[in-house]
Amino acid sequence: MLKNLKNFSLPELEEKVLRFWKEQGIFAKSVAKNEGGKKGKFVFYEGPPTANGHPGIHHVLARSFKDIVPRYKTMQGFHVPRKAGWDTHGLPVELQAEKELGLNSKTEIEKYGVAEFNRYCKELIWKYRTEWEDLTTRMGYWTDLKHPYVTYEAGYMQTLWWILAQVNKQKLLQKGYRVVPWCTRCGTPLSSHELGQPGAYKTITDTSVYVKFKVKKESVKKLLPHFAKASRGNLAQNVFVLSWTTTPWTLPGNVALAVGKNIQYQLVRKQGEILIVAKGRAQAVLGDEDREVVAEVSGKQLVGLEYEQLFDIANLRNKKPIRQAHRKQAQGKSHQVYDANFVTDTDGTGVVHTAVMYGEDDFVLGVANGLPQNHTVDEAGKFNKEVKGLAGLYARSKKTSDAVIGHLQKKGYLLKTEEFEHEYPHCWRCGTALLYYARQSWFILMSKLKREMQQNNAQINWTPEHIKEGRFGQWLADLKDWSISRNRYWGTPLPVWECEKPKCGNTLVVGSLADLRKNAISTNKYFAVRHGEARHNVERLNAGGSEQGTNISRLTEKGEKQAQKAAAELKKQKPDIIFTSPYLRTKETAKAIAKATGAQVKTDKRLGEINCGVYNWKGIDSYHSSFSSKLERFTKAPDGEGAETLSDVRRRVMEFVREVEKKHQGKKIVIVSHGDPLWLLEGAMRGLSDEQLLESEWYPQPGHAGEIKGPVLSYDEDGRLDLHRPFIDEVRLRCPKCKKGEMQRVTDVMDAWFDSGSMPLAQHHFPFAQIGSGVGKSQISNPKSQDAAFREIDFPADYIAEAVDQTRGWFYTLLAVSTLLKKGPAYKNVISLGLIHDKNGIKMSKSKGNIVDPWAMMSSYGADAVRWYFYTMNDPGEAKNFDEMELAKVTRRLILIVYNSFVFWNSYAKKQDISKQSKRPTHILDQWILADLQLLVQKTTEHLDKYDIGSAARLIEAFTDDLSRWYIRRSRDRFQEQARGAATNQVDWESASYTLQLALQTLAQVMAPFMPFFSEALYQAMGGAGESVHLAEWPKVDRGYKNAKLISQMQTIRALAARALALRAEAGVKVRQPLAKLTLRDTEMQEWTELLEILKDEVNVKAVQFNESLLEVDSVQLDLTISKELREEGLIRELARMVQGLRADADYKMSDEIVLMIEGTDELSNLIQRHSVGLKKMVGAKDLVMRRTDKFEAELQTKLDASLVWIGVRKI
Repeated sequence: MLKNLKNFSLPELEEKVLRFWKEQGIFAKSVAKNEGGKKGKFVFYEGPPTANGHPGIHHVLARSFKDIVPRYKTMQGFHVPRKAGWDTHGLPVELQAEKELGLNSKTEIEKYGVAEFNRYCKELIWKYRTEWEDLTTRMGYWTDLKHPYVTYEAGYMQTLWWILAQVNKQKLLQKGYRVVPWCTRCGTPLSSHELGQPGAYKTITDTSVYVKFKVKKESVKKLLPHFAKASRGNLAQNVFVLSWTTTPWTLPGNVALAVGKNIQYQLVRKQGEILIVAKGRAQAVLGDEDREVVAEVSGKQLVGLEYEQLFDIANLRNKKPIRQAHRKQAQGKSHQVYDANFVTDTDGTGVVHTAVMYGEDDFVLGVANGLPQNHTVDEAGKFNKEVKGLAGLYARSKKTSDAVIGHLQKKGYLLKTEEFEHEYPHCWRCGTALLYYARQSWFILMSKLKREMQQNNAQINWTPEHIKEGRFGQWLADLKDWSISRNRYWGTPLPVWECEKPKCGNTLVVGSLADLRKNAISTNKYFAVRHGEARHNVERLNAGGSEQGTNISRLTEKGEKQAQKAAAELKKQKPDIIFTSPYLRTKETAKAIAKATGAQVKTDKRLGEINCGVYNWKGIDSYHSSFSSKLERFTKAPDGEGAETLSDVRRRVMEFVREVEKKHQGKKIVIVSHGDPLWLLEGAMRGLSDEQLLESEWYPQPGHAGEIKGPVLSYDEDGRLDLHRPFIDEVRLRCPKCKKGEMQRVTDVMDAWFDSGSMPLAQHHFPFAQIGSGVGKSQISNPKSQDAAFREIDFPADYIAEAVDQTRGWFYTLLAVSTLLKKGPAYKNVISLGLIHDKNGIKMSKSKGNIVDPWAMMSSYGADAVRWYFYTMNDPGEAKNFDEMELAKVTRRLILIVYNSFVFWNSYAKKQDISKQSKRPTHILDQWILADLQLLVQKTTEHLDKYDIGSAARLIEAFTDDLSRWYIRRSRDRFQEQARGAATNQVDWESASYTLQLALQTLAQVMAPFMPFFSEALYQAMGGAGESVHLAEWPKVDRGYKNAKLISQMQTIRALAARALALRAEAGVKVRQPLAKLTLRDTEMQEWTELLEILKDEVNVKAVQFNESLLEVDSVQLDLTISKELREEGLIRELARMVQGLRADADYKMSDEIVLMIEGTDELSNLIQRHSVGLKKMVGAKDLVMRRTDKFEAELQTKLDASLVWIGVRKI
């Protein structure tokens, strides 16, 4: 792939590699090759994306880091299966569906139809699936896209139910009335970790209000002892408690004021009023002008003061403490001052206005003191009819603020307003400002697991390390309960059923389909009977469609006996009704059963045989051979009128069952039908997917009679098991506690983050796939069986990687679920990536026009370049400012250097099987670069083992620089002399060839996890063993080549050369001009004979001398005196450079011999003649003609040392 390229293009090369991988199945081979190997399994989890939008450059960033470690571990010999996943539920999908359908509220969704809405959501998530898969493939991210886990699938959801049932068994699932972050637009609560998503908190400006709460006359008397007698006049009319709020909309809901009992408060006279404010806030709130402190009290002395209600709302008033039978405590008096430990005097007035229903602290205070719990704002965020003058207004709006402020001003309750800038939470998906709103929700009590969460976090290796105790650790230190329920539609339904009998009040958390079957209300029993053997069975014909003429299949004699046998068996069951297909063979069978049992027979065409279209009454084999796979029968119908798919048949038989369920209860019902309809019916009743049904060994044979082993569960209109709303809402259960009441499922769905956090288990359909069928077996509830099943799945992950925002998302929920199940941490190593912005550090968005198109970047520069850019731009955890100009440098900085090194090897080196090389190179440069190569392998291995990807990548860049800019440059003559036919040492050329081939081939292996495309092409071009570099082993350090001393010495030589060349540059002396000597101070280097020869050649001096008396600052000295001989040698070198330029212009190969023609001054001609032998050797000239001719193929007229010279070349 790399050989004989006219123009190197990384994107074009990558396309060739992609075709090779696909045609040869390299990914599958790489996964399979280590299965069952000594190193065992390395577990990687894919954080599931949602495919309802275009993939962005940030996804390329994350997937670059996800891909590199599994590739590396595979090369190390680990078995690394990689399963793709799709996150399909939740608000992101619902909001997009609403937008595309033109729906603006939950009311409109329900009018549209929940089933239709969810069906649209299901279709929507696959809208960009092809683009996602194409991007995944194009960037070289290897994961199993053909068998992904999908969070909406019934098996996945059943695992979520099972997990929640385990949580409930620990009494960690609780229904509670609490204040939650509430999105009025989406009509659902959010969890605390969702508020940690990027952009959830926004800087906004609100109008804050300083409110005067007027103390009642009776309560003023309590304060009188604190005043001087002269100051007590008319106090009853003029005493106010000051409070400050940034949410004026909550003021109508005020029921109390809170103070700190140990805070000192001042009673300040200002403009004829007494204002109560915290001492530490008096100056800031009231200023110095016209302010007189008349008394000072503690907060404790203010407790119990009563004040006038701001708004006249009757259901917020408790006139006196009363005890009610249904309350555990007395109702507290509303509109009075209470003590609270959350009050401070660092801001506001030191007095907190308390609206019980609209703040966490407020609610806790209200519950503790039995204060009224009634809303003034509905769930849509609008004031209810109880609030006169504000009813119908949206709470968080300027109009509402103005109206509230106007009311306060009119009543004399307003001190002042201020514009206040602060951070405020918004819905992380729709952007609506949230309300803290008291309502009933379901919670997982994560706060009780704080210690366990912290202990599990302590076992995780975080990159960057500071996340562990910083962003993530601090989050765990203030761990909140998980608000798990959502009042939405497209999500995993909360598996909680509640008994409708008030006296019972039982709650059942369903953990499996088996639980549904066990508690199902339906009492009908179903028996499936396939007709006895008929003529078409014997002749192996399809007998669907209409029956007419000869196209009628009756029971054979054997079939009649089978029907009678089935009838005898069913007689014991005493069936009530027999439903039969309208075909003759089924009616004959049903007649035999009716005769034996006395049951009534009813015919229903929905139980009829599958219509095979043009294959009706033709051979079974011809029908089946028309499909590319068995699975295709579910989606593809044959040609012909009325032809059906298996899905069509399932739809009609399940429609029949639903209708029977509605009409009959407690009956024994016999269904007489055909093979496919009964097979599909039982599969659907058991909740099997198409794939599971095909894998099952059961299929009803002629004459089969048996009870259908499955419950009537939650099915969609097509008869498929579907646990989503609204189908699951129709499933009613019998209460196992009171035995009489019916149980209705609560309508909530679960937080979609629970879906992704449960993927370690749910992707394996745990524990059902490991223990029993999807319906479940008794062993599923057995802890020992569960533990055994757990050992079969991939847990925990050895490695995961996502952006840093997932510390409040997937990283958290993974750990939360595993901790809830007492399984320790769900992952061992994690890379938390910094968020990506544009080159100016600004967040990317469509509105700003600064979004980077990943396809454009890969098309222009190549996926490998983009990957490498992300690995090396900075440390993984730092924010990444994407700059296309910096990306472009990757090709020049690394890829072209390696490619040109390959071209050099391909042009001048001997091609050999390096695996058979036994002789060790003896040349000092060979020994050095091979020692450097071992250090590269050693250090990259160490860094990758520590998940330090950036450091490993930078080592590769450093080695590439060593290889190209030092080894190849210093070894150039060793290769090129052979190409020119002038080599004097064949063994040395072969040694150099071997060394460069080994270095480049090993470099390809080391680069493979980083740059999978380019390394593949390089490895193959270098003759690497095996089919692919990704099937090769990770290179091992060859201790025979290790030489730390030589590496150090060469580093010294290069540093000295750099200093000497800098002295040349300062003096204005070109490198091609030889100098007499270089003097060094360090006499210990005198023994470095071979290295000093390299130094002489690099600096272009005739000798290296030593003088230990030199000062440190002058430890490197150049003799800049240029003798006549040195000058002439310099001119010849300059002339040789010009000739080499002409050779390149003429596109000559290194092996091409030329005739060199030169015309110049007599002095120059004589100089050239004196050095002709050396000049001809340098430029590959066989003949030298010292005159101008017209027989040239390239020419140049220029100046050489101020003399005009003409040069011409012609290939021989």
